[in-house]
Amino acid sequence: MVEFLGTSRVNANAVSAYTVEFRERSGWDQGLNSSAVILHEIRSDGLVRFLTNNPIGTILASGEFVLPSPSTVVRVESIDPASHTAQSRIWRLPASGIRNVRIFTILFDPRGPEPQGEFVLIQNDRAVAADLAGWSLLDAAQHVYTFPIFTLPAGGAVKVWTGTGTNNTENLYWGRRQAVWNNTGDSGILRDVAGTEITSASLFSNVVSSTQLQTRHARRLDMDYRYHRGTKYRRTDLVDALLCIVVDVHYR
Repeated sequence: MVEFLGTSRVNANAVSAYTVEFRERSGWDQGLNSSAVILHEIRSDGLVRFLTNNPIGTILASGEFVLPSPSTVVRVESIDPASHTAQSRIWRLPASGIRNVRIFTILFDPRGPEPQGEFVLIQNDRAVAADLAGWSLLDAAQHVYTFPIFTLPAGGAVKVWTGTGTNNTENLYWGRRQAVWNNTGDSGILRDVAGTEITSASLFSNVVSSTQLQTRHARRLDMDYRYHRGTKYRRTDLVDALLCIVVDVHYR
């Protein structure tokens, strides 16, 4: 079971704990139509509510549940009966609630050599995967990075590094030997294959320094472990999360 904090569904000024559990058709859960993830809200007054998108109150594979503003998405990536595990992705949407691909942040002034340390963090808030092949990322000076064949999963994020390296599912490399992002002011623009602007970010909103980034990462990784009915689970506060978290929820 995974627990995280978020805005209460009945009181926008209150904070509730939300639990994500994986249940299989066995024991007390024989009544389920199939193995699924369920979500509960534990309010500050102690009331526990069962949250549902459908009559049986479950989230099946490739399904998701969106909590209230500031919205948090709980998405079930897959369910593996053999390992009795469900992989879930949990992430926070922007304040606007708009679900699109966005530039989450730009690390413009890293510690150490700038070309190798600079990156742009791109997040997919859509409910479906985004095909980024042929998309472009550019700065105010019109330095252009063109995306190779690459698919960003729903809720997924990728770093576009200025320097050199080997591309993988979470990192793409521009291959430059000089810095791109101006420390005194710059903007980043993401365009789709047709040249339409999808998102942009400026130094004064989404751009952060290495010190800010490390502080926010520390908050995101500030986790502890709790026990519920003998089962160990991880608790995390997503209020300051930079990225989504992907967790395996095991059936017990």
